Amino acid sequence: MNRNGFQVDLEREYADVSGLGVLYFDLNNLKETNDKYGHAAGDALLRRIADVLRLICAQLKHAKCYRVGGDEFVLLLTQSTREALKYCAEMFGDCMDNHNQNETLPCSVAVGQAYSEGPCNPEMLVSQADHAMYRCKQMMKDL
Repeated sequence: MNRNGFQVDLEREYADVSGLGVLYFDLNNLKETNDKYGHAAGDALLRRIADVLRLICAQLKHAKCYRVGGDEFVLLLTQSTREALKYCAEMFGDCMDNHNQNETLPCSVAVGQAYSEGPCNPEMLVSQADHAMYRCKQMMKDL
């Protein structure tokens, strides 16, 4: 689903939901990939990430995935726990590692997460996950 669907769902489905987890994903260096290998290569990386997120959502009962920007995706997990959110992030990392072992053009993704046990403002939680993703991205650059 796209950003518009995401905004509608945030307002309708996730307002005051308990046990809401957010994973915010951002593909690293997409512009460089597009410049060096062409937009078809960048599109293939975006499809790879979307495929992995669809696979994760298919395995989880209360998960929904959205593409919210050019190279940004959000996974919302309801009726969740911190452990379940961590498991989703690890599952994503494992899937991407497996993909990267078999690909000539590997990709890396920065991931941020946020969780609320009780009722919360979902937009604020998404913002927290977004900020966590940018901290992750900065740490990856510093390595």
